[in-house]
Amino acid sequence: MGFSKKEIDEALAAIREWSGQNVNLEYEDQDFISVAAEEEASNGEREWMVFKSMEDAERVAVERNIEDLREYPEGFTMEWLEDFMFISDTDRRIITGEEVDSQMDGFEDDDFILIDDDCKSIAEEIEDLEYELSEVEDELSAMLQEHEDWDDLDEKRADLEDQIDEKRADLEAAVAKARSAKEEELYDDTYKALENPIDYFVRDRGMYSREDLLKADFITFDYERAAQDAVDTEGIGHFLDNYDGEEEEVQGFILFGTN
Repeated sequence: MGFSKKEIDEALAAIREWSGQNVNLEYEDQDFISVAAEEEASNGEREWMVFKSMEDAERVAVERNIEDLREYPEGFTMEWLEDFMFISDTDRRIITGEEVDSQMDGFEDDDFILIDDDCKSIAEEIEDLEYELSEVEDELSAMLQEHEDWDDLDEKRADLEDQIDEKRADLEAAVAKARSAKEEELYDDTYKALENPIDYFVRDRGMYSREDLLKADFITFDYERAAQDAVDTEGIGHFLDNYDGEEEEVQGFILFGTN
């Protein structure tokens, strides 16, 4: 809410009385007026932004801070900026899928036999059956050379071969299940890790520098929250008062020195 004509006159009168100087209106803004004295006031200032309330001043400080962050993020401390960088849910899912695909390419079926108990158990059963089959085949070979009756043994061999085929099918299914579980685990871990882009891309993987990551097209920056945090931390005067960073209160009006 801007200043009315009456409020402008009241502000000018109050500042003239406080500063002991002739003060003129420079321009009006939606949230404040800018005034200037012909000579310096006792505090060394001669130009001010004048607000009707600290709430209005805070809003302008935040808005200006947002503009500065958008136009020149390099002017802020990178460690502080980290807290306000994030990846949108859509981009996180896309990046997670790509990262998981890359990691899963490094897994062979034999890897799941080593790390998954079900796969390992079935593989051991196959190994035992194959050993038993080799003994039967050796025995069959010997019987053939002696021209002995080997029908029963041949039936046992066929049965073992059937069991091995079934177990191999079981192993294939178990590996597929283990692969799917691993993929799901990697997806959840990666999606969660991307909650902090700096940790994931800079500290853990070294894929980006802080500065380069800030420019990446998948990075979103919460300008409003960052600007508000800066104002809450440093104070309104830090961003509006160019002289000493301190405001003056004059008959209910809030002044920030700009020169």
